[in-house]
Amino acid sequence: MLSRFKILASVVLTGSLPGYALDDAHKQGSIEIPEFCSVNLDQGKASCLVTLDGDGTDPPVHPRGMGFDFWYQADGKAKYVAPQNGAVLALGDLNDAGFTGCSVANFSKRRVRVDLLSVGTHICVRNKAGRIAEIQLERVDPKSHRLPIAYVTWTESHSR
Repeated sequence: MLSRFKILASVVLTGSLPGYALDDAHKQGSIEIPEFCSVNLDQGKASCLVTLDGDGTDPPVHPRGMGFDFWYQADGKAKYVAPQNGAVLALGDLNDAGFTGCSVANFSKRRVRVDLLSVGTHICVRNKAGRIAEIQLERVDPKSHRLPIAYVTWTESHSR
């Protein structure tokens, strides 16, 4: 049976990632992402989806084709950032990678476990359209149902 989805909430991302000038960015900001919610960094929005069919079988991923770059996924006690819709991730360290570092990062389609990472850890994102972004973990609490991040997505002109 095909599940139906409804957007439960949509959040506009605000704020900034330290060290980046706004004129270099397509979008930048910060957000607390609730579990099972997806983020579109190009639009600066997060959306939470719920299953409406009530059959008790939630799908393993959010619907495709909605422009989401990743979702905050709980798997038992483990918490992950899982790429979606052709996006890929590259785990960094506590240093800003910036556009240059992220553009040459070793990207993977695999999800990144975040509940064991340090505050300030950076993760590079490349979406399906090729736009480069970087997120930074602002707080890591394995018991929390929210993941606070700061992010920057670079403009097309900056990426050339």
